[in-house]
Amino acid sequence: MPLEPDEFRAVMRRVAQPVTVVTVRDAAGMHGMTASSFTSIALEPPLILISVTERNATRRRIEAAGAFAVNVLGTAQQAIGAAFARPGSAKDTAFSHVAHETAVTGAPIFPECVCWLDCAVYDVHKAGSGVVFIGRVEAAGVGTAQVPLLYREREYEAYEPDQRHGADFAGSAGSGRRSQSEQLRLGRDP
Repeated sequence: MPLEPDEFRAVMRRVAQPVTVVTVRDAAGMHGMTASSFTSIALEPPLILISVTERNATRRRIEAAGAFAVNVLGTAQQAIGAAFARPGSAKDTAFSHVAHETAVTGAPIFPECVCWLDCAVYDVHKAGSGVVFIGRVEAAGVGTAQVPLLYREREYEAYEPDQRHGADFAGSAGSGRRSQSEQLRLGRDP
């Protein structure tokens, strides 16, 4: 007997996922959506994947643009995650409340997030009610936020590193500047 959608949803809610905003710029302008279906899949070439519901407007805009960016939000960015989770055109105004710039593809990136990945569409697969976009990472960088925001059990929560890993998040906090090692332009000079 196949698993019912509500059962599957209940199981997957138990898995903590990073909160991201997937952004795109097409002929109609900038657009973004909150997503937690994101992962890296290869180092050579550097590839990531995102999954978007087939009926979501973001899917059509990514297909048209041929590019997208993934912005991993920090714990202080819950309001940004909520703004881009709104349905329809209400989320398009969210860009006026968040600092953004571009890297290579023209998709908006958030320099104050934990990290960002600017991607060209490498491949697309329909998978059930979703569409999986595989993105070739053209540029990536580390933002100024230090601790990632997670989503689990329909709530935002902070990742809390233990003492062994706490130093990993100390980095260059507070400077707002990214060093050469923090901002990577893959295949390009920083």
